[in-house]
Amino acid sequence: MSMSSEPVIGSSPAAKNGRIRVRGARLFNFLRLLAKNPLTAIGSLIVLSLIVIAIFAPWLATHDPLVQDLANALQAPGAAHWFGTDEFGRDV
Repeated sequence: MSMSSEPVIGSSPAAKNGRIRVRGARLFNFLRLLAKNPLTAIGSLIVLSLIVIAIFAPWLATHDPLVQDLANALQAPGAAHWFGTDEFGRDV
């Protein structure tokens, strides 16, 4: 029986090439991609902003869109209704 003289540690293909995988390498590669392509950066910012808006949606839309208030029908935009109201007094 012959025993292999190769060490078990470092026998992965990444270690043979002399590269060590770092845990934050994916984030670094993503940031490098953003730096190379400005359209990727713009798209990522748009997606991130939509996620932030979705998280804070309950605080942005304070009125129930299904509640009718005929006394406030067809109101112009103002402090209470940012985009005004429709013909049934619903917040737009």
